Amino acid sequence: MTSFPAHVIRPAADRNFARYTDSGLYSHLDFSNKIPSHLSSILSKAANASLSKETWSSYNSGLKMFQACQDELQTIWSPPLKDSEVLTYVGWMLNKNLSTATINTYLAALRHLYIKLSLDPSSIRSDLVKQILRGRDHQQLTTKTACESKFRLPVTPAILKLMKMDLKDSGMKPEKKLLFWSVATLCFAGAFRIHELLSKHHAKFEPINTLLGQDVKLRKITINKEQVLTLQITLKQEKTNSSKTPTILDIYQSSGPLCPISAFNKWRSHTNVMEDDLPCFRTSDGRALTGREYNGYLATFSKKYFPDSKGKISSHSFRIGLASTLGKLGYTDSEIQLSGRWSSRAFESYLKLPRTKRAAVAKEIGKLSS
Repeated sequence: MTSFPAHVIRPAADRNFARYTDSGLYSHLDFSNKIPSHLSSILSKAANASLSKETWSSYNSGLKMFQACQDELQTIWSPPLKDSEVLTYVGWMLNKNLSTATINTYLAALRHLYIKLSLDPSSIRSDLVKQILRGRDHQQLTTKTACESKFRLPVTPAILKLMKMDLKDSGMKPEKKLLFWSVATLCFAGAFRIHELLSKHHAKFEPINTLLGQDVKLRKITINKEQVLTLQITLKQEKTNSSKTPTILDIYQSSGPLCPISAFNKWRSHTNVMEDDLPCFRTSDGRALTGREYNGYLATFSKKYFPDSKGKISSHSFRIGLASTLGKLGYTDSEIQLSGRWSSRAFESYLKLPRTKRAAVAKEIGKLSS
C-alpha cells in the first residue's frame, strides 16, 4: 500500500452527506395509530427518502415562508386552503418579487404538506394559479431582456487555451495548476456537472455521491482495429439516471493541447494523494477540491479576461461550451443532446451511441485546438 506524508489530510467518509436520508417532513407520528410503531418508523423513513435532502430543505423554507405570509397578513390558514387563500399566498409572494421557480418550489412544499395530511393536493396549483405564474414568467422575460443580467459564457476551445495560459502564469503551486487544468479539460470533454467530478466539502464526503479514485480508470479499447486510450469515469449516482445502474463515460484521447487524457496523466504523475477510497481530485495537502473552490477560480478568471462582458464563466459554462462547439462542427441536435446527457433518456441513448461516433467527436475537437 502507498504511504503518504504525515501532513497529508485524508477526507473522512460521512454518510450524513448522502443525497437521500431518513430526515424530512415525515415522522412516525404522521401515520395512523392503528399501525404498529416500529412499522410507522419504517414508513416515515422511506417517505423521507423519496426526496433529496436538498429538496426537503427547500420545502422547509417554503413552509416557513407560508407561515411568514400569515404572520404579515395577521391571519391563520388551516389546510385544506380555500382558493382565495391560495391566491392570496401567491399574490403575496409575487409582491415580494420572488421568481416563479421559487414560488413553484414553495407551492410544492404545500403540496407535500397536503399529501402528508392525506388531502387532495390538486387545488394548490389550479389552472388559474398556473396561468398567473405563466404571466409572471412573461413579465420577467421582458424585464430580463431590458436589463443587463449576467448569463453564462460558453467555454470554447479558444477560452480553454486562455485558461491554460492563465493557470501557467498564476501563483499556484505546480501540482494545483495541473489539477485545475485536468478538471477543466474533463469538464469540457465530458460535459460534466462540477459535482460529478468534485466534492462538496474539503474534509468530508459521501462515498455514493462522490467521484473516488477507484471510479477513474485509464483503459485501452479497440475502435476500427485501432487502439485508443480512454479515461473511463464511473458515476455511481448520475443526475439524469434514476436507475441503480452506474453511468460509465469514456473520455477519449485527442490531439492538441486540450487533451483530457494528457492533462489527467500529467496531474497524476505529480501527485501523491490519489487513493481508491477517497475523492479523486485532491490538492497536494490532501484536501478534496470542491466545486465552490473551482467556481471561485472561474469567477476570478472571468473578471480578469472579460471585465466588460455581460456574461460570466462558471462550471456550467463547460457544458454550454461543448454544445456550442459541437454545433459549429455540424453535429445534429440529438447528437449534441446525447453527448451532454441533457435529459433522462439521453443517458440510455448515449451508451448506445457507437464508440466510433464518440471518438470522432474527440478528434474533431482536437483539430480545433491545434
